[in-house]
Amino acid sequence: MTRPTKSPMLSKGRAKRCEAILRSVMAPGERLIALADVTSVTPLSIGLAVTDQRLIAVPKTSAHTVEIQIHRAQFRGYRFERKLVFSYLLGITDAEEKNFGVVVSEVRKFLAPYLDQLLVPIPVAGHVPDEPASRVDPSLRDPAGQAPPPLQGISLIKRKAHPTDPCASQSTPGAPTTPVEPTIADELVKLADLHQRGLLTDAEFQTAKAAVISRRD
Repeated sequence: MTRPTKSPMLSKGRAKRCEAILRSVMAPGERLIALADVTSVTPLSIGLAVTDQRLIAVPKTSAHTVEIQIHRAQFRGYRFERKLVFSYLLGITDAEEKNFGVVVSEVRKFLAPYLDQLLVPIPVAGHVPDEPASRVDPSLRDPAGQAPPPLQGISLIKRKAHPTDPCASQSTPGAPTTPVEPTIADELVKLADLHQRGLLTDAEFQTAKAAVISRRD
């Protein structure tokens, strides 16, 4: 059976951990398409999952609630915004932009085809869907211009009886909240994490840390 595609910088251990957590999060029949090394400090997440139904910031453990997600029907586009020394993935809905966390350039290139595919409306019998109004920077698409792989992936949930809307139980009640802006402490914690995982050299870590501190308000 085809396994989900993983971003080059996502370790095998973290990928397995994400899959284990997603088993308790995904709806019956929902299929995991891709996993990426996109992490957030506030709220804490350890990866980003693209399924055939939504975009999910993977929580630290299965005991934690999914705090950031966008269902396919609500997904209107995405963009990458630079703040201090990091670039963040922002998912766009009609009501708001949700911050999914820090992404490096290699992960941006990896994610673009899957995010573009998530923008394609789910086909309805007898209806020809309109072209989605994507708000995506063309320079961030796959440089090779290749179409994303078909949404196949694997199912992490055993099939069982489920309500008419399998995603309804996953929705967070109440009004949408505005994403929390990262603080200086958040940026420094993320820098330390990237340095510990070998994604920043000692020199890059010291330079980035000095830049964060010097640019605080």
